Amino acid sequence: MSRPVNRSIDVLHVDDEPGLADVTGRRLKLENNAIEVDAFESVPDAINAIEDSESDYDCIISDYDMPTQTGLEFFEAVQTRHPQLPFILFTGNGSEEVASEAISAGVTDYVQKDPGGDQYAVLANRIVNAVTTSRTQAALENTENRYQQLLEQMSVPIYVFDSNGKILEANSAGANLVNAPSPESIIGTTLSDYFPKEAVDNSIDRINRILNNDVELDETNITVRSTDGERREVMAGSRKVNYNGQPAVQTTAYDVTGENEHERWLQKMLDTTREFTECSTKQQAADLAIDAITNALDLSLSAVWLHNSSTGNLEPIAKSKQAGATFDEIPTFSDGTSLAWSVFTTGDAVLYDDVKDQESVYDETTPVETELLLPLGDQGVMIVGSTTATTLSTIERSIADVLAANLAAVFNRIDRETQQQRERQRFETLFQQSVDPIFVHTSTGGIVSANDRACELLDYSRAEIERMQIQDIDVQNSGSELQSLWRSMNPGDIKNIDSRLQRADGESVQVDSQVGRIDRDTTEQAEFLVAARDVSTLEQRSTERRETVQFLGDLHDITTSTSLDFEEQLDRVLELGCQYLDMPVGVITDLVPRDAPPNEQTQIVRNSHGPVEPVSEGDPCPITGGERGDIINSNELATVTNATESEFGGTKAYDMLGFKSYIGHNTTLNQDVQGKLCFIDQQSYPSGFTDLHRMSVRLMSQWVSYELERQHNRTNLEEQRDRLENFAGIVSHDLRNPLNVATGAVELAQNGDTAALENAEYAHDRMQSLIDDLLKLARGDEDATSAEMVDLRETFDQAWKTVNTKNAEFDATLTTSTVGDESRVQQLFENLIRNAVEHGGDDVTVTVGHLPDRDGFYVADDGPGISEGTDTDVFDAGFTTATTGTGIGLKIVEDITNQHEWNVTVTESEDGGARFEFTGLSQLAEQTA
Repeated sequence: MSRPVNRSIDVLHVDDEPGLADVTGRRLKLENNAIEVDAFESVPDAINAIEDSESDYDCIISDYDMPTQTGLEFFEAVQTRHPQLPFILFTGNGSEEVASEAISAGVTDYVQKDPGGDQYAVLANRIVNAVTTSRTQAALENTENRYQQLLEQMSVPIYVFDSNGKILEANSAGANLVNAPSPESIIGTTLSDYFPKEAVDNSIDRINRILNNDVELDETNITVRSTDGERREVMAGSRKVNYNGQPAVQTTAYDVTGENEHERWLQKMLDTTREFTECSTKQQAADLAIDAITNALDLSLSAVWLHNSSTGNLEPIAKSKQAGATFDEIPTFSDGTSLAWSVFTTGDAVLYDDVKDQESVYDETTPVETELLLPLGDQGVMIVGSTTATTLSTIERSIADVLAANLAAVFNRIDRETQQQRERQRFETLFQQSVDPIFVHTSTGGIVSANDRACELLDYSRAEIERMQIQDIDVQNSGSELQSLWRSMNPGDIKNIDSRLQRADGESVQVDSQVGRIDRDTTEQAEFLVAARDVSTLEQRSTERRETVQFLGDLHDITTSTSLDFEEQLDRVLELGCQYLDMPVGVITDLVPRDAPPNEQTQIVRNSHGPVEPVSEGDPCPITGGERGDIINSNELATVTNATESEFGGTKAYDMLGFKSYIGHNTTLNQDVQGKLCFIDQQSYPSGFTDLHRMSVRLMSQWVSYELERQHNRTNLEEQRDRLENFAGIVSHDLRNPLNVATGAVELAQNGDTAALENAEYAHDRMQSLIDDLLKLARGDEDATSAEMVDLRETFDQAWKTVNTKNAEFDATLTTSTVGDESRVQQLFENLIRNAVEHGGDDVTVTVGHLPDRDGFYVADDGPGISEGTDTDVFDAGFTTATTGTGIGLKIVEDITNQHEWNVTVTESEDGGARFEFTGLSQLAEQTA
């Protein structure tokens, strides 16, 4: 991709091949989104588009060989009207002759079409470079024009001299000083035309001292001779400037003939100019300017505004003490809202005797009368004023103009220095953060800088390396070979060499080096930057990639194998992970119990590979607990490369297994944490886990999670299928009996036997009971249990109230609570109570209490009990010994028990009835009053 630009680039492309220019435009758009292309297939159409007053193209691309005109003829036609417009010849008929002819004709660039190469990337870059250069040149010309305009606006004489004392530029005030008719009439003349002979040599010497940077600002008093012979005393201040790309000297001349009363002010301005050179921030410069202009002029209200390119506003940066006392707040000016904005955009200084009379005044109630607004170029504006009418002399205006011009120059200098500092910081950041060793050395090989990676690779301190020659550490290339290489390089050249760098321990490292020449303004001799790529590291990474590809292939074969069951696949995956990571132990755990709070859950070993003694499958896994359990228990992928006793002492993993390194990731079931897949070793992992290692462990844990969920869903589907089969069996069998009774009874009643209707009513009640119980059974899985503390005695009492117990009684001694779903537990009690009444009669007694020998509870009755040999059948759907029973109630009891992961058994009660015992309850606790 080509480098980004700040605004769009409008391109006109001519190619007689139908559709090619349009395709090129779309491809260029993909390379750089800023490029917009108008496509044409003929030169005349393209010329018409260029001359269209609404078109404003930044660049032209043209084929060479076209029917009506060649690309070069098209270029010549464009040049006559638009000489600065970049023109790139993009042709398939490339040859050295065509390229030479194009360059000689003056085209901006020449790119040959190459369907098999990256022609569009090259062309996009050439377009961006050409347009950037063109815009920069236009900006430079605009700056020079604004400079000339600024000169003309200055009321003090200003001249620009070359090293020989020839006048290159002057303003009208400069011409007036020597009594010349116009600035043009003195351009090209020399100092000898205006200075006495004895002063010419001294002045040229001063000019060259400035150009040679011996002095930054030169101040002197001289006598100037005008064209009519009149002599005038002038105070001149000179400094170095850039004029049309060349160094020159700008001299500001103050006519002090008869103006000695302003010497103090002039001296203050000169002092301020000198102090400007020491300012490092715009705030410092603005404060200094405010102080100077307030003391120099009889205007006590002053402030400086800077243009904020982000907001587009002129924002205040400094104000005089009197301005702060006069105004509650110094305003911010936006586009077109004030006289200040007008001065900023036009670049023209303005003096108002009574600013309130102006149409565009920002505040019509302002107390200011006299106000002088001074532009600061692209930087902003400075405003000085007074609450009383004040008249400024010519020299006072000159002082204000010069101060504003100097302040703008200081702001520009600070911007340049800030940008240079950012570039230096950016270079230093890239230099130090590079993953490759980097050295900077002189043209004789002396190392002047080395980054952290270089010090790490060679095992030297930076101070040690910077006392060496590059020849000292490159043991593959001789000093003469390196010197020959450096001498052959021009600024900006980059060359590749193979090197072997010697470490402090005597070992050497093979590297591929890129050497670039980087001449800098701050150094007198050439410097070279060497970026060395550790080839051994590249070979290691290549090996890691090959091993990872092999691992992924083997993992695919295991996880897609139809000859392995799930448990075998888990074992093979652990074995493969151990081989790939070179770690001896792999473990998959389950988190139990799943419905318990996290701080009460335990990791149980489900599958393992390798020597994990003294831990076996089904035992708690010692990779949790201790002060650093948070690392191992992290929901994200966790790694430990070198466990120490100070960090992990006290953890089960460290104390029992003596582990030194670990990598693991959670497994999930229905988005909840199910357990872990992890690998451990009693040795440290000095090379550290790579991104490929982390990716592989995540991939294995994701597959385990997917398979666990698939197995879980399969089990649920099988249970639902069994329930539906039971449901269908009961519907087809048990409902048929009462249905037959009802049908027969109705037929008897129709034949006059109305007593038979009692049998029909009984049959209907029987079917209603069957239907109610069947619905509860069928919806058993839909009513998923929720985890909450359930008061067993209170829940039993509620159940007793909802069942028709007739004359039955109960004796309840329950005083505990457990984790469960209160609604489902109440349903369990209801079915047990109903079962006791149906089998034990209207006066049956139901007893509920705690198990004496283990955690749990029982529900018993004093009815006829369970028939011998049927204790395992009572939970089957449809099994009943009662004449009015449905055979479904105890099946519902079993389902609710299983959903809570409890256990239920049936035995004979002390009174000879049935006793149902429930164990395996979670968090069984005494219920306090």
